[in-house]
Amino acid sequence: MSSKTFLWIEDRKGKASYIFWNCLVKQLYPDIIVESKKNNSELVKAVKALEDTENRYLIVFDNSFDNLQVAMEQKLLKLEKRIIRTLRKSLNTMSILTSTI
Repeated sequence: MSSKTFLWIEDRKGKASYIFWNCLVKQLYPDIIVESKKNNSELVKAVKALEDTENRYLIVFDNSFDNLQVAMEQKLLKLEKRIIRTLRKSLNTMSILTSTI
C-alpha cells in the first residue's frame, strides 16, 4: 500500500482558510488530501489520537496572535515532538550500545 499525504486544517469546509489551502494544494501538490477538522480543538484531538505511521500528515494552524489556545497547543505539540525525538535517539543509542556488548 502506498502512503498518502494529508493536510489537516482547523477551518470548516467552505470557510476562507479551507478554500485557500484546498486551491493552493490542488495546484501545487494534487496528491495531497486536504481535510478539515472543523476547529482547533478537534484538530488537536485528531493529532494527539494519530497512530498512523504509514501516511504523512501536515498540520496547519491559523497563527492568530489573538488565539491563545492555538499558541498554547502549538507549544505543546512542539514539546511533544521534541520529547519523541529525544526518546527515539535514546532508544537508538541504547540499541547500538547493547549490540556492541
